[in-house]
Amino acid sequence: MEAKDKISDIIEAYALRIRALGYPIVSKALEVWKSRIMSEDVDFTEKDVLFDEYLHLLADVELSKIPREDKNKLLQTLWKCGSEIEDVLVREGFIKPPYLFIGKKPRRLRHIVSPWLLLGLFLSFLLIGMSFSVISNFSNHETIEVNETIEVNPMICEHEVYWRYNFQRAIYCVFQGNTLKEVSKIAQSLKGKNELQTCHNILSLTAQFPYDPTREFRNDVFIQTPMETLQMRSGICSDFALLTVALLLDNNISPVYLLHVEFKRDIPGGGHAVAAVNINGTYYVLDQYPPPKPLYEFLSNFDGIKEISKVTIYEVDKNRGIKKIRILKAREYRNNPVPYFMLLLAFGIVWKKREDWIFI
Repeated sequence: MEAKDKISDIIEAYALRIRALGYPIVSKALEVWKSRIMSEDVDFTEKDVLFDEYLHLLADVELSKIPREDKNKLLQTLWKCGSEIEDVLVREGFIKPPYLFIGKKPRRLRHIVSPWLLLGLFLSFLLIGMSFSVISNFSNHETIEVNETIEVNPMICEHEVYWRYNFQRAIYCVFQGNTLKEVSKIAQSLKGKNELQTCHNILSLTAQFPYDPTREFRNDVFIQTPMETLQMRSGICSDFALLTVALLLDNNISPVYLLHVEFKRDIPGGGHAVAAVNINGTYYVLDQYPPPKPLYEFLSNFDGIKEISKVTIYEVDKNRGIKKIRILKAREYRNNPVPYFMLLLAFGIVWKKREDWIFI
């Protein structure tokens, strides 16, 4: 079995363990990392090719708002996963072992470390801690009423390159065409006894389509039309959100809503997209898998994992009028312990590496 296959098996096993701990989002991030390793021509001999991305994952978990006890379990599990992957790379000869074997006794390889390097380490960790010490508090967000009608030049919709990579333009262009006619046959087969049952049926359909993590890391993340998603039987969050809205509208559930959830420190144009409906005064979010979840329960669960910075809410009605109606914006506050935590982390690295380093 090749190194990639062994690493893939290790990651899958630890992803299942993390999912069992009750954090599928972290498990999914691990699976996305595995997809990148498997899909790209990764050269394991290249310095830090896996290390940098793995540290990113650990940092995301550490800076998340997961309860401390659960966070410690997750970090321990991820460190064990990394340790097993390192062992595979050492055995396969991709990286050098941290020990030099002379006879039967291992002798640790030691590296000379200057005080300037140590000072740079501590200063870097202090600056990183200061930059990450502002935390978004979405539970106490401010609501900004917008009520702005979305209008896009029709010429833009004729040229896919202008709207396939912009969520707001995609909403407009997708629902200006024959989208509802294209999905009508499938939409009617999902009609339930009431609106909530119809929503559940739609989510049962989208749950059958696998999420495509490889598209998340492309420089040109394009958006599919609802019909393309049905044909491809896979997609990303924006694809499933647009498909859900189209199926709801064709079942005379109107207006429906699209939410663009943006996270702090996310890439430009990143975030998460979901559909939502208002049933008897309660807003329900439809996020690929059943059941529909009340809006603030959904946002609270997400905010418990990643820091939400902003939620933009669009309204799409049966007449295909599209409005940006509301923005929910997190309030920010300074989290003073973070710089001290980062300094403690730097000290921990020095303490763990004291047997490897010769200080001069």
